[in-house]
Amino acid sequence: MRVCILNEFFYPDMVGGTGFVLSQLARRLHDDHGFEVHAVTSKNSYRSGQIEVADFEDWDGVQIHRVEVESVDRARTVQRFLANYRFSCLVAKRLAALPRFDAVLVSSAPPFLPLAALNAKRRTGTPYLYIVYDLEPDRAVTLRVAKPGSLPVRLLGAWQRRWLHNAATVVAIGRCMKDLLVERYALPPDRVAVVEVGADTDEVKPLSRDTQFRREHGLEGFILLYSGNFGRYHDFDAVLDAAATLKHRNVPATIVLVGNGVKEADIKARVEREALTNVRVFPFVSHDAFPDLLASADMSLVTLEEGMEGLCMPSKFYSILASGRATLAMVSPVTEIARVVAETDCGVVVGTADATGLAHEVERAIAEPERVVRQGENARKAIEAEYSNRRVAEKFADRFRDAARGDGPR
Repeated sequence: MRVCILNEFFYPDMVGGTGFVLSQLARRLHDDHGFEVHAVTSKNSYRSGQIEVADFEDWDGVQIHRVEVESVDRARTVQRFLANYRFSCLVAKRLAALPRFDAVLVSSAPPFLPLAALNAKRRTGTPYLYIVYDLEPDRAVTLRVAKPGSLPVRLLGAWQRRWLHNAATVVAIGRCMKDLLVERYALPPDRVAVVEVGADTDEVKPLSRDTQFRREHGLEGFILLYSGNFGRYHDFDAVLDAAATLKHRNVPATIVLVGNGVKEADIKARVEREALTNVRVFPFVSHDAFPDLLASADMSLVTLEEGMEGLCMPSKFYSILASGRATLAMVSPVTEIARVVAETDCGVVVGTADATGLAHEVERAIAEPERVVRQGENARKAIEAEYSNRRVAEKFADRFRDAARGDGPR
């Protein structure tokens, strides 16, 4: 099969984000299933701005086509909105210049990108799979960065409905997202397939806690690790409230936050202002150092703001499973994360914004290390059985074949 993946970012050597996830998928589709895989993406990276990369790259058989669009401040909504639209137009133009594909996979990053896939369908009849990572404008409204009923929200909502209903298959990355799509956008349940984000179980493996990261930064004792974007839909106030409680109780634990994002300055300011010496903040590590970082944790933290369930899914959860560490999830019980934790006993769940519960579970983990180790072992078993990127690629290969035949999702 000859397929094309459309996404804002596509960088195999970076850690996290949809670009990394989809580059892993492309690799598996090519290597394991014999697909001819192309990707159309940007020359930008949201973690390092404009970087020097070629317009075209043959990545060991995966053909990467890049278009250039201006970098914008991600906090400036209007400018980013316009830049995303221009990027989608450039992708549509590049896609039209390439020979026809059997099927296209388009992601929801950025929100206008499905325009390019819909254009290809109308122009050549090429079917497309639409994978929803962040559901817009619903997410923006929930985060209060867009006004309900405003013209941009109404327009994007109407387009979103069109993109969803024209897709051969809509791919939701969790059961809670599927439920929301069916209810809010009137999609037939059999048109929505649940395919998890997954992680590379060959690259990320359970390792000793005596890591290079711990040694370099003088970290000792129990570590609760958060690694990822300091984004708007992650609740760090509750995390820092829990840290303050743990410090007051002299609990021998360190909360380690690794990443960057719009909340980074606020996090650092509060850590300094309140002298939270049990919180350490670091920038992203390299791709090669990522498994070592995850192994540094006794437990790893996942957060999601209240109201965001079904609108997005922290993909870091699957890397945590691969690392063989228990998850401490501060999420709603209806989220995919909470469901997997309950089904596999790979960690614990506390409510959104529950700083008291978070602090309690850290103290409990220190008191019950055998339970935490067992949950980490369960995490590794779960990802090997169902959520490895090899398994995810198998599911996508089936969806691509169905789309090319004109069949709906199984």
